[in-house]
Amino acid sequence: MQNTSKAIIMLSAIVLAIIYAPSEQPKAEPTAYLEHLQKKLQKAVEQENYEEACRLRDKINSIQRA
Repeated sequence: MQNTSKAIIMLSAIVLAIIYAPSEQPKAEPTAYLEHLQKKLQKAVEQENYEEACRLRDKINSIQRA
Protein backbone atom coordinates (compact mmCIF):
# COMPACT_ATOMS: atom_id res chain seq x y z
CA MET A 1 0.00 0.00 0.00
CA GLN A 2 2.85 2.37 0.83
CA ASN A 3 4.43 1.81 -2.60
CA THR A 4 1.12 2.65 -4.26
CA SER A 5 0.89 5.92 -2.34
CA LYS A 6 4.44 6.85 -3.31
CA ALA A 7 3.70 6.05 -6.95
CA ILE A 8 0.58 8.22 -6.90
CA ILE A 9 2.49 11.11 -5.35
CA MET A 10 5.29 10.78 -7.91
CA LEU A 11 2.81 10.61 -10.79
CA SER A 12 0.99 13.66 -9.47
CA ALA A 13 4.28 15.58 -9.30
CA ILE A 14 5.08 14.64 -12.89
CA VAL A 15 1.65 15.71 -14.12
CA LEU A 16 1.93 19.05 -12.30
CA ALA A 17 5.41 19.59 -13.72
CA ILE A 18 4.07 19.04 -17.23
CA ILE A 19 1.04 21.28 -16.71
CA TYR A 20 3.05 24.12 -15.19
CA ALA A 21 6.14 23.72 -17.37
CA PRO A 22 7.62 26.92 -18.77
CA SER A 23 6.20 28.15 -22.03
CA GLU A 24 7.72 27.01 -25.30
CA GLN A 25 8.59 30.64 -25.96
CA PRO A 26 12.33 31.05 -26.34
CA LYS A 27 13.98 33.84 -24.36
CA ALA A 28 15.92 35.21 -27.32
CA GLU A 29 14.37 36.90 -30.32
CA PRO A 30 10.74 37.35 -29.22
CA THR A 31 9.96 39.05 -32.56
CA ALA A 32 10.92 35.92 -34.50
CA TYR A 33 8.82 33.83 -32.13
CA LEU A 34 5.81 36.14 -32.61
CA GLU A 35 6.21 35.88 -36.39
CA HIS A 36 6.31 32.10 -36.05
CA LEU A 37 3.10 32.13 -34.01
CA GLN A 38 1.40 34.48 -36.46
CA LYS A 39 2.23 32.15 -39.36
CA LYS A 40 0.83 29.22 -37.37
CA LEU A 41 -2.29 31.29 -36.65
CA GLN A 42 -2.77 32.09 -40.33
CA LYS A 43 -2.36 28.43 -41.25
CA ALA A 44 -4.86 27.36 -38.57
CA VAL A 45 -7.45 29.82 -39.92
CA GLU A 46 -6.86 28.65 -43.51
CA GLN A 47 -7.44 25.07 -42.35
CA GLU A 48 -10.53 26.19 -40.41
CA ASN A 49 -8.98 24.94 -37.17
CA TYR A 50 -10.59 27.67 -35.12
CA GLU A 51 -9.84 26.21 -31.70
CA GLU A 52 -6.11 26.23 -32.45
CA ALA A 53 -6.44 29.69 -34.01
CA CYS A 54 -8.03 31.03 -30.80
CA ARG A 55 -5.30 29.47 -28.68
CA LEU A 56 -2.61 31.01 -30.85
CA ARG A 57 -4.36 34.40 -30.91
CA ASP A 58 -4.53 34.43 -27.12
CA LYS A 59 -0.88 33.43 -26.83
CA ILE A 60 0.18 36.19 -29.25
CA ASN A 61 -1.84 38.77 -27.35
CA SER A 62 -0.39 37.62 -24.06
CA ILE A 63 3.17 37.98 -25.34
CA GLN A 64 2.49 41.38 -26.85
CA ARG A 65 1.04 42.68 -23.56
CA ALA A 66 4.08 41.49 -21.58
